[in-house]
Amino acid sequence: MTLIGWFQILIYCAIIIAITPVLGGYMTKVFSGERTFLSPVLHPVEAVIYKAAGVDAIFPGSPFERRFRDIHTLSQQIQARGAHFEAVGQVLLGVPPDTFL
Repeated sequence: MTLIGWFQILIYCAIIIAITPVLGGYMTKVFSGERTFLSPVLHPVEAVIYKAAGVDAIFPGSPFERRFRDIHTLSQQIQARGAHFEAVGQVLLGVPPDTFL
């Protein structure tokens, strides 16, 4: 690697370290639901995107709908486990899987 390459890596790391506290503080406010300096600008944009998609940011719904979403979330988590990926890889490579899919 050249000297310029190392210099670019050093500059990149310095920029990441410099913005981490600012970005971390912003993300803390966003995830805790507090207003940020970008809220007045981004809230209308967010509302337009939700309206265009035909959804709402709040998921009211009946108890049945909430349970239905929970079941689908659970099934997605189960499908994303490591053993599943390993077994599918074995099938794709023509090797008999160790576990039943």
